[in-house]
Amino acid sequence: MQILVVHNRQGRILSVSRLGDVGEMVSGVARAGVFPQPNQKVHEVEVPDALRELSLLDLHSTMQVRVVKGRPSLVPVERGRKKTKKK
Repeated sequence: MQILVVHNRQGRILSVSRLGDVGEMVSGVARAGVFPQPNQKVHEVEVPDALRELSLLDLHSTMQVRVVKGRPSLVPVERGRKKTKKK
């Protein structure tokens, strides 16, 4: 299953949606557009088998996006990370 995520530079998911139509009468329209703000990115991300049972809300609150060599993936949210002070 693939999802469409909008995330910030730190990988925090701001928006998540499932690709494709849902409901009883599928229209065949499989894409919708989003307009990311500055410092936001949009990626199609493959949901690993181990996470497919999670709701979109659970994915949003427990996962973040990491992009390595141009390939986005879902990773657990880094909790308790120390924030550095800007000088």
